[in-house]
Amino acid sequence: MAVCALVSARVRDGAVFNPQWNTHTLQEPQPEVYYTAAIQNVGHSSPRTDINILRAHAVLALAAIQDGKIRDMHEHLGRYHAIVAMEGLHDEANWPKGMGVVETEERRRLFWSIYTLDVFTSIVWAGVIRSREYQSSVSYPTEADDDMFDDTGFASTPASLGTVNTSLGQEYTNANNISWMAGRNFVVDLYRVIEHVMMRFSAQRPRAQRLIWIDEVLQDESLLSREAVRNSVMQMYADLPQCLKETNPITSKPRVDRFGFQAADIIATVQLLRMVLLSATGASISEKCQIANEVVNAFIAIPTAYHHAISVPLLFHLGVIGQILATTLGEPLDENDYSSIRYVMISMVQLLSSLEGLHASKGASQRLRDQIARIDEYMTSQRRSTTAQQHGQHLTPLHSTAQQRLRKPMQETSPYSAFGPSAIDETLALSPFQLPAELLGDFTQIFDFAQLS
Repeated sequence: MAVCALVSARVRDGAVFNPQWNTHTLQEPQPEVYYTAAIQNVGHSSPRTDINILRAHAVLALAAIQDGKIRDMHEHLGRYHAIVAMEGLHDEANWPKGMGVVETEERRRLFWSIYTLDVFTSIVWAGVIRSREYQSSVSYPTEADDDMFDDTGFASTPASLGTVNTSLGQEYTNANNISWMAGRNFVVDLYRVIEHVMMRFSAQRPRAQRLIWIDEVLQDESLLSREAVRNSVMQMYADLPQCLKETNPITSKPRVDRFGFQAADIIATVQLLRMVLLSATGASISEKCQIANEVVNAFIAIPTAYHHAISVPLLFHLGVIGQILATTLGEPLDENDYSSIRYVMISMVQLLSSLEGLHASKGASQRLRDQIARIDEYMTSQRRSTTAQQHGQHLTPLHSTAQQRLRKPMQETSPYSAFGPSAIDETLALSPFQLPAELLGDFTQIFDFAQLS
């Protein structure tokens, strides 16, 4: 029932591209029917190590994210982590005795998948990480496709057990030589880096005053820098097999498309890491805008089909960018700063427009369009006021025309459209200014994809 709830919601939100499926016949029952049935059944189960109970809570957490039910997501992840804690399942030595190969691999996949989800949710919703990788003793899943092993063991062919070693460079460029699980394990690697980035750079964040003395006891001897982390990760990414870096168009051939999906997931996670580094270590406005623009462009370059396959979690990836932009807009700005931020926002409008079919998007692209127009109108009025004060003159017909143009609905999403940077009258540059709080408050709501009820 949990799987049906998630799949039904993904069908509703346009994640199915295989023509062999008639999605109209999959619209009923509604996702909520399956979700409710799963809740009723799992609610009657006492906590135990049954892998299906663990998986039910994990999948229900994903289904809750798909529908923007963030409180439900926390509840299911909380129950999952409670069972793991009670049974000590962060250590394979505590797993049920006598398990076969299949269940062992399933448990490893589940453990590390929820680890990545735990880190992801801590970033998006400013929570705490409940499962630390350095406190865990669970092996990575074996990089073998499902049809290459059973409870009797693994197939002995090299292709089935090929492990991606980033030092091998282009040796494994053919998808036939490796399993898609290699890409999934690389994503886990990235989230482990993210966890340590958040931990090591956390000293720059406000903390409880009582804990500051810890810094004197446990001095950070690490010389790790943002640039060193970024360069190492980007080199690891460059060394991946080509099949884990290409997001080719959907083919409806499961094996081929799995690699495309893993490539898209890897790109999204690399960009998430860059955003975390940016937030944790601080940067200038120009640096923030440059990285944010590169991140958005990386997402835009991924075929739309993969956007819908990643689905709602991609919205929350963009929400992290939105948080960075909102913080940046709250700083004193000059005209060049705002033009850079505005360019990123226009690019985000384009990306959000491709995700309009998602249930949780709630017209975010239009809200962002409207917000840009409101800020532009504010900027125009400030320029008028500044000009009047400096020259004692009324607004010229040219300026009036520009203001009328900004009030019109945006018809294009290209950064070079009439709504792009060229729409700003550069002859009326403002001194450093700060946007009013009401505009910033509206901006933070644009990227709230969660249900408020």
